[in-house]
Amino acid sequence: MSLSSVCFRTPDGARVRVYAGGILGRTPNADLYLQDPRISEAHALVSLRGNGLQLLELRGMLFLDGKRTSAIELARGQQVLLAGSLLLTVEDIHLPSHALVLYGVRDEPRELSASTYSLVLHRPNDVVLVPGYREGAEGYLWSSADELRIQLRDQPAELVAPERVWTLGESVLRVVAVPTTGFVETLSAAPRDERLRIIARYTSIHFWRTTEVLIMHGRPAMLLSELVRCGGKPVPWEIIAREIWSRQSERHLLRQNWDRTLGRIRDQLRRAEIRENLVQVDRNGNIELVLGPHDEIVDET
Repeated sequence: MSLSSVCFRTPDGARVRVYAGGILGRTPNADLYLQDPRISEAHALVSLRGNGLQLLELRGMLFLDGKRTSAIELARGQQVLLAGSLLLTVEDIHLPSHALVLYGVRDEPRELSASTYSLVLHRPNDVVLVPGYREGAEGYLWSSADELRIQLRDQPAELVAPERVWTLGESVLRVVAVPTTGFVETLSAAPRDERLRIIARYTSIHFWRTTEVLIMHGRPAMLLSELVRCGGKPVPWEIIAREIWSRQSERHLLRQNWDRTLGRIRDQLRRAEIRENLVQVDRNGNIELVLGPHDEIVDET
């Protein structure tokens, strides 16, 4: 079991592997630390989108083939220009066929998209999963090459394997591998009107049912995450669109981007057999999330 990642070669010849969700920038805790005054602290983000990895513009600029762009579909051999003459070469890309999901923690299920997590025990039955390393935590999960390891308290570290469970306090932890190719059914088919649990993480958004999960990435996830930030209430489409395409000044081009992304959302929901009225637009151009009485939203943006 492994995590999606890309290996960059920096101008000085160093090779650095960055996992999905990792930051490139000048901040000392960046996954790819670039000490250069032309680089922003949070310059760009590696994001898993569909079956590929993208490099997304954050506070810095990205150029590919001499043209500025806000997102780059990463491919082996690419040379990405960040600033001035600072070129990164894509050495290789690793895309596993399954995503790893952790159960037994607060706000479960949690996809393990970062390279390191700390397990913090607040109460005997309340385990919180925190991205990164936290000194004194009750346990840790981290990826190494193509392996995922877990260590609880003073016990030795061990490989995470299917069907294994671990106990922390009164919580039972288990890691499940689910296919990354769209909507997955792991048990028998579930009723189409059952409760939805929507977890928004901005560059990804997860729709969980009892036995299934749909994960959206990229612009569709950003659009829906913006609606979650608004509490699901109606909001004019242009306000949301200008948050996502902040550098696009021409309204007709903004509308084209909006319509294309909204169409992708509806197509994915339809193929996943999720309620088609989940996202609605009224005659005045307001968009909203239409939730059922038992649906739940978790905002992790």
